[in-house]
Amino acid sequence: QQTDKNPAFLMATKRYQAASKIVPSLMDLGVARLRLAQLESDPAKRKELLKLAEEALLSLKGAAGDSDDYRFFLGQIYFWSGREPEGRSLFDELLKFKERDFATLYALAGVFRDLGEDNDARKLLEEAYQKAVSDVDRSATARLRSLLARNTDEKIEWLAKGSGSDPMVAINL
Repeated sequence: QQTDKNPAFLMATKRYQAASKIVPSLMDLGVARLRLAQLESDPAKRKELLKLAEEALLSLKGAAGDSDDYRFFLGQIYFWSGREPEGRSLFDELLKFKERDFATLYALAGVFRDLGEDNDARKLLEEAYQKAVSDVDRSATARLRSLLARNTDEKIEWLAKGSGSDPMVAINL
């Protein structure tokens, strides 16, 4: 009850509420700049967009520094900026925090695939497949893993693990 009347507490609450409104917008700005950088063919422009994306996300460190999205997108920025160890560290933190759950494994596998890190993507997808609880998740994981196959036999092996009712699996088989 006393805190409700404390001027310092009330001011801190107002500042927190104001700051919490800007967090999603800054996160979106950082992600948008990351996506633009990924599409940019000019290395100098890409570098500048990545720097701006990093600045937007780093400005959220106090407010969103432990969030899944923060680690997920800042890790991608680090990879695209040539700072792979920093990106891997954030991804490892995210996997640990999320207890290597299916959704995180699957999402990071897609990121690694986009980055050209096929071996990492394969490992994450294989782990995700083991943790999938629904046929839809298993089939989607098998389908994505098949795209990373090293040869035709491996591709068929992974597609065969998908659901027979999944039209994409049937088409690829």
